[in-house]
Amino acid sequence: MLLRHSELRNRKRTQVAAAVTLGLGLCGLVDQADAGGLFSGQFGTGNTWNVYERIEAVLTFEEAWQYALKAPNPTGGPGTGHLVVMGSAAENAFVNANAPGDRWIGLTDRFGLAPGATESNDTADKLTMGWAWANGEPFTYQNWNPGEPNDAGGEDAGQMVSNGGWNDNGSGYDADQPAVDPNGRSDGEGQAAFGYAIEWDTNLATQPSLPPSRPNPHALTRVFPSPLTRLPGPNGTASAFGVREVRDVGGVKNARAGVAQIASGVGTLVDGTAPRIDLRDPETNGGNTGAVTGTELPFLSHVAGVEDNDVQTVIKGTFQVPAGQGGLYTFNAHSDDGFAMRILSQSTPSSPLVQHKFADAKNGYVDEDGSLVYMTPTGDSNTQGIINLAPGTYDVEFTSYENGGGAYWELSTARGDFVNPTPNVSAQYILLGDPSSKAQSGASQPVRMVGNATVDNYSGATADIPDAIAQSQFITPSATGSFNEVILSDGGPADICCGRPGANLPAAQVNKFPIVTNPDFPDFWTKVNGTFEVLNTDGLPGETLTFSLQSDDNSAFHIIGQDFTGVSDFNGDDDATLTDLDGSGDLWFSADIGNTGNVNSFGKITLPEGTYSFEAFHRQGTGDAGLEVWAAAGDYLATGFDAAKFFPLSAESLPGNTLAANTGLALVAGPGAGPTTVGGDFNLDGKVDGADFLVWQRGGSPNPLSPADLATWKGSYGSATPVVGAVPEPASIGLALAAAGLVAGCARRRRS
Repeated sequence: MLLRHSELRNRKRTQVAAAVTLGLGLCGLVDQADAGGLFSGQFGTGNTWNVYERIEAVLTFEEAWQYALKAPNPTGGPGTGHLVVMGSAAENAFVNANAPGDRWIGLTDRFGLAPGATESNDTADKLTMGWAWANGEPFTYQNWNPGEPNDAGGEDAGQMVSNGGWNDNGSGYDADQPAVDPNGRSDGEGQAAFGYAIEWDTNLATQPSLPPSRPNPHALTRVFPSPLTRLPGPNGTASAFGVREVRDVGGVKNARAGVAQIASGVGTLVDGTAPRIDLRDPETNGGNTGAVTGTELPFLSHVAGVEDNDVQTVIKGTFQVPAGQGGLYTFNAHSDDGFAMRILSQSTPSSPLVQHKFADAKNGYVDEDGSLVYMTPTGDSNTQGIINLAPGTYDVEFTSYENGGGAYWELSTARGDFVNPTPNVSAQYILLGDPSSKAQSGASQPVRMVGNATVDNYSGATADIPDAIAQSQFITPSATGSFNEVILSDGGPADICCGRPGANLPAAQVNKFPIVTNPDFPDFWTKVNGTFEVLNTDGLPGETLTFSLQSDDNSAFHIIGQDFTGVSDFNGDDDATLTDLDGSGDLWFSADIGNTGNVNSFGKITLPEGTYSFEAFHRQGTGDAGLEVWAAAGDYLATGFDAAKFFPLSAESLPGNTLAANTGLALVAGPGAGPTTVGGDFNLDGKVDGADFLVWQRGGSPNPLSPADLATWKGSYGSATPVVGAVPEPASIGLALAAAGLVAGCARRRRS
C-alpha cells in the first residue's frame, strides 16, 4: 500500500503584487519589489540590508536548498544566497507579506545540512533545540504553528504557511544524505514541493538598488528542459499514442527527475503504442479507476505476477479540437505517482516549436512554462488543469513515474472549466483520443440520513471484518464522533488518497476519524450506526439503489432487516461479496473482507420509500485510512462510480447534480500544427462574433485595447474556422461596429 506524502494541492500560477511597505516599529523598513520577486529589508547584522527573492517555481526542499546556495547576488556583490532565515517576528512578518503562501524557508533539523542541525526529537525541547538556520544564525526566534513540529513520518524541512507560521515537512533526502548521522537518525524521507524564498546577506549599510529581476531565475527549476525541445520516444498515429517505458534505472524522486531520466535516453527502453492513456499495473492498482470507468491496459513491459516498480513513461500523440469547439478544456490526470504534461504545436517542420500554456490547476500546479505538473509521489494525483485551445491540432507529451507501490496513469478531457466549476455541475470526462460524445444528464439525492451518524473507533489489530464486528460487541470504543456525512478520512479532502471521490468534496463534508490518525495511525477499526430515509426520485413506488464503499482498508455495509441482491468490485480485485457477517440472516454488502487495499465496490438493493437503520464497518492497517459511503438511484454494478449520480450518505438535503455535456478529442496524424482560427477570434471558440468584442473591450486580446486588435476583429466579424460562416444580419454588424467605435473612443480618451 502506498504511503502518501504531502503535495502542493492547489496552486494558481500568478505573480504576487508588489511588496507592502511595513512599519513594524522594531527597525526601519523600506522595501522594493517587482514582478520578478526581489525585495529588500533592513534585517542584517548591525541593521544592514538583506535582499530577498520570492520564487513561485515549485521545488522539493532538497532542490530548493541547493538552488538557493548557488543563486548569485542580484546586487552584483560577492557571495551567493541561502533559503530565507527568520531572525525576528518583524522579519518573519515582512517576508510573509512579500512572499505569502506555502513556502520553504532555510530551517532544518537534518544532520549535516545546516551548522548544528540534529534530530530535534532526540532533544529536550523539539521546538527550540535541534533546528538550525541555513546560514548558521542562532535559532533564537520560533514561530511554529500549533502542534508543530510533529515529525510526521519523518520531517526535517522548515516550511512557512500562509499565516506566517511554520510547519515541518518532508525534506526529500535519501537515507544518510547529505551526511551519515552518528546517532543513526538520517533516514530517508518523503517529500513535498512548494515555492520558496532566497535571502542574500549583503552587509550593505544603505538600501541596495535592485535590478528589474535576476536573469530568468525560474528556467533551471522547470520540470521540462529549456530551451523548448521534444522528448525522445515514438510519436503517435491517427489511431494510437506512442509510448516509451524506461526501466532498469532505479526509482526517481519526482516529476522533474522523471523527465530528466526520459530525456537522457538511458535505461532499458520499451517502445510501443496504446489506444488510450489508461494504463496500470494490474498487480497493485486494481482499486484505482481514475475519472473514466472501463478496462485499463497493462504497461507495455508488464510481466504477469510481477509488480511494475521503478518505471518511467513518456506518451505522445496528436489530437484535434474540431471547428466550432474551441475554448476552455479541462485535462484530468490521474497518476500513481506524479506526472508532468504539456501541449505543443509546430505549424510547419521548419517553424519554431510552440507550447500552449495551462492557465490554472487544481491538485497540482502550472509550471513556469505552462506545463501541468504533480511533482511528488502520491497514490493518486487527481489533477485538473484548464487550457484555452482554438480549433486546430495539437501534440501532447505526458510523462509519469513510479516510485514504489502501485502504478497507473489516465488522461481524460472535458470541455469547460472544471478547475473552477459551476456549483453542482460535474464533468463527464472522456479519455483523450476518444471522439465519442456524452449528453447532459443529472440526478437527485436518493437517500438522506435522519440525524447524524455515530462513528466509533477502536484501537488495536483485527484479523478481518468479521473479527472487527465480533469484537465491537464487547469492547468500549477508543474514540467516538457524530457526523452528518459518512465520509471519513485521516485528514481533509487534500489528504484523501487513491481516487476516492471524497477528494472532490468541500472540506465541510469530509470528517476526520475520531481516533488520532496522524501520522497514519495503524491498526484500528470503525463502526458506524445511523438511520436514513429512501427518497422518491422518480415518482414511482420503490427505489433500486446502488451503494458504493470507497475505503482503505476493508469495509462492509448492512441495512438492518434487508438483503443486498448484487455486488460488484468493477476492477475485480476488491473481493466484493454478499455475506451474513453477524448471524442476523441479512445479506451484507462487504468488500475486501480479509485483505488490505483500496476498496472501490458497489452493492445493489431495492427498497420501498421509508426509513431504515444501517451500520458500516471499516478495518485499517498501516498507511492511508478512509471510509466513504455513497448512494445512487439505479443499478451501477456494471458501470461503477458516476460523479453526477452518486451522493455521499448525508443528513443534509443535497442539491441535484448536473453532468455537463462533452465531446471527446480525437487522435489525428501528427505533428500538431496548432490553431487554425482566424484573426479576431479572441476567445478561441472558432468564430468571430460579439463575444470576441467583449474580450477585446475587457483587455483580453493579444494587444489589450489596441486599435490594431479592434481592426482585426472588425475585418473578421462573422468568420468561422475553417470556413466563413453564415453572413450576419446587417443590423447586427452595424450595432457591433458602432459599439466598437464608441468603446475605442472611450479607450483613446482614457489613454490621453
